[in-house]
Amino acid sequence: MMVQASDTGRDLEHCNALMRKLDDVDSDMRVDDQRVKHINQLADKLINQAQVPADTQSVDKRRKDFNYNWRQLQGALNAYRALLGGANEIHVFNRDVDDTADRIAEKSLAMSSTDTGRDLAAVEALIRREEALERDMSAVKQKIDQHETAAEFLIKKYPERGAQHIERKLEELHKSWGNLQALSVKRQSILNEAYLAHKFVSDVKELELWVNDMIKKMNNTQSPSTINDCETQLELHQERKVEIEGRQEAFAGLKQQGEQLSKRPQQQQPDNVRKYLLVLEELHQTLNEAWSERARDLTEAHQLQLFKAQVEQVEIWLANKEAFLNNDDLGDSYTAVERLLKKHDEFEKLLHADHVDTLQKFANSILEGEPKDADLIREKLAYILRRKQKLLELSEERKQRLTQSHQLQEFLRSLYEIDRWLVQKLQVALDENYREPSNLQSKIQKHAAFDAELLSNSPRVQSVIHEGERLIRGDHFAKDEIAQQVQLLEGDWLKLKGASQTKKDKLQQAYDALAFNRSVDEFNNWMDEVELQLSSEDYGKDLAAVSNLLKKHERLEADVAHHGELADQLKQKDEQFFQAEHFLRHEIHERATVSIRRYNTLHEPLGIRRENLEDSLSLQQFLRDAEDELQWLAEKQLVAGSQDLGTSLLSVQGLQKKHNSLEAELTSQEPLIQALLQRGQQMIRDNHFASEQLQYKSELLQKQLVQLRDLAAIRRLRLLDAVESQLFYVEANEADAWMREKRPVLSSSDYGRDEVSVQGHQKKLEVLQRELTAFKPSIEKVAKLATGLIERNHFDSSNIAEKNAQVGQEYEDLLRLAKERESRLGECKKLFEYLRETEELHEWVGDQMAVTASEDYGEDVEHVEQLILAFESFVSNLNANEARVEACLERGDRLIQENNPYRSSIKSKRDETKQLWEELKDLVHARQDALAGAKQVHVYDRVADETIQLINEKDASLISEDYGQDLESIQALLESTKSLSPSWWASKDRLIRFWPRPLNWARSTQMPRSTLKSNVMRQWRHGRI
Repeated sequence: MMVQASDTGRDLEHCNALMRKLDDVDSDMRVDDQRVKHINQLADKLINQAQVPADTQSVDKRRKDFNYNWRQLQGALNAYRALLGGANEIHVFNRDVDDTADRIAEKSLAMSSTDTGRDLAAVEALIRREEALERDMSAVKQKIDQHETAAEFLIKKYPERGAQHIERKLEELHKSWGNLQALSVKRQSILNEAYLAHKFVSDVKELELWVNDMIKKMNNTQSPSTINDCETQLELHQERKVEIEGRQEAFAGLKQQGEQLSKRPQQQQPDNVRKYLLVLEELHQTLNEAWSERARDLTEAHQLQLFKAQVEQVEIWLANKEAFLNNDDLGDSYTAVERLLKKHDEFEKLLHADHVDTLQKFANSILEGEPKDADLIREKLAYILRRKQKLLELSEERKQRLTQSHQLQEFLRSLYEIDRWLVQKLQVALDENYREPSNLQSKIQKHAAFDAELLSNSPRVQSVIHEGERLIRGDHFAKDEIAQQVQLLEGDWLKLKGASQTKKDKLQQAYDALAFNRSVDEFNNWMDEVELQLSSEDYGKDLAAVSNLLKKHERLEADVAHHGELADQLKQKDEQFFQAEHFLRHEIHERATVSIRRYNTLHEPLGIRRENLEDSLSLQQFLRDAEDELQWLAEKQLVAGSQDLGTSLLSVQGLQKKHNSLEAELTSQEPLIQALLQRGQQMIRDNHFASEQLQYKSELLQKQLVQLRDLAAIRRLRLLDAVESQLFYVEANEADAWMREKRPVLSSSDYGRDEVSVQGHQKKLEVLQRELTAFKPSIEKVAKLATGLIERNHFDSSNIAEKNAQVGQEYEDLLRLAKERESRLGECKKLFEYLRETEELHEWVGDQMAVTASEDYGEDVEHVEQLILAFESFVSNLNANEARVEACLERGDRLIQENNPYRSSIKSKRDETKQLWEELKDLVHARQDALAGAKQVHVYDRVADETIQLINEKDASLISEDYGQDLESIQALLESTKSLSPSWWASKDRLIRFWPRPLNWARSTQMPRSTLKSNVMRQWRHGRI
């Protein structure tokens, strides 16, 4: 009933209840399914046990009807379940949309309120509530988007059941959402306007409290009694000004806001906006007036306290200056007087400073404003001015007295300075430092500077004397003391000038003696050096050194001759000192005599050293020439004794050319060596002091010359042998290179990828084998050369023999490789021929298997008989080709038995061929059986067709509406009907006898049942009924 009614529920709860009932039905169905299986099992059991065919058919028909109804019921339940599932989704969508619509209705009701609050706090609470509602609206908007997505999905999924209903629901939801948005905008505008009005009133009240508090603070402050109090209160008052100025923007903003609110229409304008605008203007004016009045009072109080403080400072300053002028100290020295004058000058500068003037200007500036304490200020100012005038008069009187004291101290200071200077200079003039010969030039220069200093200070001394005379003439209170000091100064000055002149003469004599002694010392030092050089045993260790020594000796002889004039000058200078009565004349004469006598003894050693140096020069020249020749011989011995005989024919020929050059160079150099040897023998005969060394060098040179001749002869012979060996190596290397060139071809592992490439490789191998045969004379030529050299005992016989054996072995290896490659190429050719043959055979077998795999079993008996004849012809052709297959298999076995290197591939192909052939024969047998079975089926079909035709004829007579017109006709029809029964049973027996064979064959071949005319029995049963 549930399924037939197709009830999908009124709402979601009803639909869920129907689904639960359906789930209960499903659980019952699972139980019933077991019962159905049990019933089918019972039916099978009854069919198997039944003895009467009619009972079996009846049971089978009832079972089929029952199973059909059961499947119909399951299908209906599944369809109803799907219907309920779709309805459930639509009900869920409707419920969600209704919930969202209810939420929108709640928000709309909340936003329809006209309450704007009684004050600012109430308005802010309403605004927060409005913002919360708007946040909820965003969630509602997301929900609506989800509903739209779900609606699109449901419309696509159930276009016939709920499309219009879903669209109508969405349209109502969108309409409610639009109304809610409009109410939100309107409510937000109303609350914003109310917030601005209440905010303005609240801000004006808050500002009024602040203004009243500020005025109260300014009026409650006590009047200041000190400068610090004044400055503190002024700073505080200025800070209040800054605070007030900081509030100017608030005043201006509130005023602008109030004016904007007052310009709105009368119905939107709060009643107290204009009232609070006037209150705001009054507050601003009152605040500024209160601040200005308090600022003026504080400024006057501050100025009065500043004036009093300055008056106190000026009185203290005047008292200090008066105490300074009461001092009677005029100074007891120049420095003290200077200090007192400086102090007095500074005092006057301070006295003329602007302290009092500043005070007077400040007082006048205060009095211009007519303050409350103007009389007190005027009285204090007059008292300060009287005291300052008296102080100026006392200062002028003291300055005159200090000036007189300064003149006296200045004269005494100059006098004392000159006196100290005269004492110092007199000590310098009386010093006998000229007796010490050190630094005389510096002493003379210092004394000249001393005389210049005396001359430059003469005006200074005269100035002091004139100054004293002036003070005496001026009737100074200390004129007696001044006169005594002037007298002493004049006497000391004359004494200093006389002592300076005496010291100047003595210093000049000491300088002349020092110059003479230095000349004598230099002359003696020079003679020491000459004697040291003459006594030297160094005659040079090489030619350059001896030459340098000879040059130095010549310069020394010239130097000795030149110093003869210096000896004469020393003698003349000694005589001059005696004539001038020099205070050191005796010491000077003794030194001069000794030096001249020593000079005269130098001429004999000079001649002896010259002879020795000339003998050393001849020795060093011989040794240098001998060393040069020995070095040349050593270099040529290295070349002549070289073991390098060349690595090629060209290099050996080059070495021969070099050796010829060496022998030519030896021939040209030998006369020079002989001349050098003769010179050495002559020096030995002259009894040279180095005769042993000369003899040794001569013998060594002669020995090296003979050794070089022997080495050159030996190398000439070895180079001739090297040319012959290199000729052999050239031939051997050419043969070796040719064989290395051919070896990669023979040792290649590439034997071709198919039959054509193998044939190409075989042709190349034949060409190469002919080349190897043609190259054999070259190998024999190399062997002949090697044999000749070895028999002559060539110096490189071992290497030649090794090279010859290597070339022969390489040639044998090439011949062996050629044979191996020829064999492998033959095997590859056999492989590819066999593979080609098997591939052709596989292709032929594949074509035959396609014929045997045919599914054509004929349309009738005649057609299948034609197919059988054609297939028998195919089988005979197949048997004729069996020898070809056997030959292919035998060839594969033969290749495997021959150990072909590719026997694994050959074996695989052989096995594959054998398997394909066996499969083909199996398919042939299967096709033969299938065609035979098909023939039986077609024969059965023909019999079945005849039977069906007979049944139809009988059936037509049985279903005829002719029941006879009289008794005779009815009896005739009755007899005719009785006669049908034996024919029915005969037809049945015929069908039962013929039926199993084609049916079994059809089951084994999977032939379609329609071809078996399976409705024959039904026709028969129908006709029997």
